[in-house]
Amino acid sequence: MTRLILLAALVLSSCGDDRPPAPTAEENARLDATDRMLNEVEPSPMTEGNAG
Repeated sequence: MTRLILLAALVLSSCGDDRPPAPTAEENARLDATDRMLNEVEPSPMTEGNAG
């Protein structure tokens, strides 16, 4: 019974929040600029559904 409790405690303790840290202000600005740049690019014919 003690082993089961220890195993349950170990499993529950490993269920943490494993997300990466939020981007810094500089990283966020670079990501926004890249997003704007990619939105301005015309889509290639391969992305419009006629890839075959």
